Amino acid sequence: MPTLLDLTTRVYRDLADDKQVVFTKPQVQDFVRAGMVEINRLIPLESQVDLILTSGVYRYIVNLIQPTDVDIRDPNTGVPIQTIPFANHPGLDGDGDDLKGRWGWAFQRTADDRGTIELPRSWIDQVTAMDPSDQPIIRVYGYAYRTIPYTDTFETGLGGEEEYALREFAKAQGFDLLSHDRSLFAQWQGQTNNTDVSPVMMMNMAATAAANWQRRRGAIRTLRRW
Repeated sequence: MPTLLDLTTRVYRDLADDKQVVFTKPQVQDFVRAGMVEINRLIPLESQVDLILTSGVYRYIVNLIQPTDVDIRDPNTGVPIQTIPFANHPGLDGDGDDLKGRWGWAFQRTADDRGTIELPRSWIDQVTAMDPSDQPIIRVYGYAYRTIPYTDTFETGLGGEEEYALREFAKAQGFDLLSHDRSLFAQWQGQTNNTDVSPVMMMNMAATAAANWQRRRGAIRTLRRW
């Protein structure tokens, strides 16, 4: 999977700045990071977390932006035994708070792209009273965001389609900047041997890049199960 440096080099090439003399490296890497944010919104990762329960603790931090299912698994075979319903699951109880406390799970999103899941209190008390070797596995399924990269060697975790979508986004950002910054555009013309590209042509190139990103954006959007 590409690192931040890999993507930076490829975006430079997409912007016809192979020698990396027009755009600064922080600028290009900001394009990449902003693209990662967009990819996360469009294609969040399907992920799972196994919880280690502690007596008297009913809320647990999970690196998920939204859980979809919580199930109980046999500690020896890993086979699902039971599903813990969502607290407001229709038909289980008319009182959401009461159900949340006794039977279902609830989730609260935090500001750092993850959240806390609250599990049924009576059930946790029962499980944590068991011998640790007999305690079932609690597996939480859901969606997570990829980590935004800040070091050159950090692997972004992007697949092929996701990488090309990110590069479309970054190219649109770069060309939009060139179309609005005459000084930068003049530097780009001279350094990249694109002296035949006029300001009007640059505006058209920027519009085309933006349209390409919008088409790609619509094609890769993933519908979430939750």
